[in-house]
Amino acid sequence: DYYCDNRDEKNLGNLFEPKIYYRSDFDTEFYNKILDTRFYSCWNKLYKKEIIEKNKIRFIPGVKYAEDMIFVFEYLKFSDSFRFIDSALYFYNINPDNATSVVKNGFDVQHFIYDCQMKYFKDINAEQSVLDHIEDIFVYKTTCTINSEITYNSFFAAYKYVKRVLSSEFYPLYLKANYTEFVCKYDRVFFTLLKKKKALAVVLWRKIYDLRSRIFK
Repeated sequence: DYYCDNRDEKNLGNLFEPKIYYRSDFDTEFYNKILDTRFYSCWNKLYKKEIIEKNKIRFIPGVKYAEDMIFVFEYLKFSDSFRFIDSALYFYNINPDNATSVVKNGFDVQHFIYDCQMKYFKDINAEQSVLDHIEDIFVYKTTCTINSEITYNSFFAAYKYVKRVLSSEFYPLYLKANYTEFVCKYDRVFFTLLKKKKALAVVLWRKIYDLRSRIFK
C-alpha cells in the first residue's frame, strides 16, 4: 500500500528486502524491525489517499514529536500490503535548528514515544517479545538522553534531571533491563549506577568521563 525508500540519511543499511510484504508477513520479527526510527519516518514513503481518507488518519494537532510515527503506525494498521524499494528517490536535508535537533525534555519525549508504541502494539495483540523490545529501546534511549543532559548542563541541573528519571514509574524497567549495546567499561558502570538508583554517582561518573575525554583527546 505504500512505497518506501529504506535508505536513511546515515546509510545504515536495509531493514527489509526490496519486495512486497503482505499482512501474513507481519510477524514478530517484522514488528521488531518497524520499531527502527528509519521505518516510521513519514518522508520516505508514498501513501494511498484512499486509505487515509477512509480511515480518517490524521496528524494529531499539538503533537510536536513522534507525530510521524503515530501517523505511520495508524496507516499500517489499515494496510494489507506494502512494498519496499531499494532506490534513493528522496533526499533528506538535515537542519540543525529544526524541532527534532533541539529537543528539550528528552525524557518526556521518550516517555511519549514509549506510550504510543505500547498502545499500538497492544491494540494489534503483538507478542510479549515485541513489548519487551519496546522497553529495551526506551531504556537505551533514555540512558542516552541522561548522558546528554549531564554533559550539556550544570552539575545541579543534571542531578535534578537524573533524580526525576529514577523517581518515575519507569524505574522498574531499569531493574530488569540488560541492554546488549552497553559493552564498554564506561557504559557498564554508568548503567549499573542507574539500576542502583545512585543519581549523584551517575552525574559524577559522567562528568569525570567528559573531563577525562577533553584532557586526553
